[in-house]
Amino acid sequence: MSKFIVAVDIGTSTIRACLYDNAARLQSIAERRVALEYSGKEDAHQRVELDPDLLWRRFTEVVKEASKA
Repeated sequence: MSKFIVAVDIGTSTIRACLYDNAARLQSIAERRVALEYSGKEDAHQRVELDPDLLWRRFTEVVKEASKA
């Protein structure tokens, strides 16, 4: 049975999963955009948030997609 490593990068606007084999060779990459939610006025008090449910869905999507390779 082959062993693989999945590395996930959760950035501000994208989430990416990379699948590596046991020799650390890149096998596949999957990436999705993550929508930011802005609240408040467009000044110093504006907040930017990530929807945790959307982030989890995108996480599972990229891991599944990268693992299919």
